[in-house]
Amino acid sequence: MARILCIDYGTQHCGIATSDTLGIIATPIATVPTKELILYLHKYFLQHEISIFLVGKPRHSDGRIADLESNIGNFLIVLTTEFPTISIERIDERFSSKQALRGVHQLGYTKKQGKDKGLLDQMSAAILLQEYLDYRI
Repeated sequence: MARILCIDYGTQHCGIATSDTLGIIATPIATVPTKELILYLHKYFLQHEISIFLVGKPRHSDGRIADLESNIGNFLIVLTTEFPTISIERIDERFSSKQALRGVHQLGYTKKQGKDKGLLDQMSAAILLQEYLDYRI
């Protein structure tokens, strides 16, 4: 079965998480510089079958769309061009960074490790993906 790949898009770095082949468990796998993201996805695609790209939709706590959405819109055009056979779904990513920070602390990471933006980006992507997987069941 194919995996679902979640992208927590950022202007500098993107957190990446993937599902298992059964679509039950989300696992954080990488933080990739945004300018290298498409290359990373092509390499990943060579090794794993992907059925869906899940991309976070940034919103403010009051529901307004965040400014980052315009960058993501441009990225989605490139993603569709580069991977025309893979569907793209979006997920509201409000509060995922706060949940990731809490999760990092609960997993026993040190305070210094908990401030690692790359780790938080990966964890945010995993949280988004797990929410998506749980909703589908």
